Amino acid sequence: VPVATPEAGTYTEEQTVELSTVTLPDYTRIYYTTDGTDPVTSETRQLYSEPFTISETTTIKAYVDGVSGDCLASDVVT
Repeated sequence: VPVATPEAGTYTEEQTVELSTVTLPDYTRIYYTTDGTDPVTSETRQLYSEPFTISETTTIKAYVDGVSGDCLASDVVT
């Protein structure tokens, strides 16, 4: 399951978002979107490689892609 830090919520200042997974982290990839679209099929999906900063209302959706291409889980951060 992808985990976002900080947790979903309302913040008044810029936030640096970090995505992680405890499900075989060495053998999986995390894909995410910041426009609320489905990261499994969206053309705007990005491969997570480092924390990123948001400064406005953002809906982040993420999923973990396993070595075999299986979608393991998803999470939503607002």
